[in-house]
Amino acid sequence: MIGWLLDTNVVAELVSPGGSARVKAWSVAQPESRLFISVLTLGEYEKGIHQLATGDPMRARYASMRDIVAENFPRRVLPVSNAIVLRWGAIAGRVRRDTGHPPQVVDTLLAA
Repeated sequence: MIGWLLDTNVVAELVSPGGSARVKAWSVAQPESRLFISVLTLGEYEKGIHQLATGDPMRARYASMRDIVAENFPRRVLPVSNAIVLRWGAIAGRVRRDTGHPPQVVDTLLAA
């Protein structure tokens, strides 16, 4: 195994002071060099920031979390490549065809 691609909700548990002890214990047991995030996770933080009103104090908290995440994964932030986008298209198309519902874009991009 090369490593683990962490979903945004896992990353949130890791950086939150009140995050899951089980998730934190699991991550500590992994070699740090094997833990990766997608650039999509940083984008999800950015989306959360900009969904809040300009004066909302939570904007600063989310921005701080985003920055902490980026700093803790140097050279381990994976891009979305052409191959990933094509795989995503296949996954999203099959899910839509089989269920009749469009899948969540970021979740299926992470799956790809």
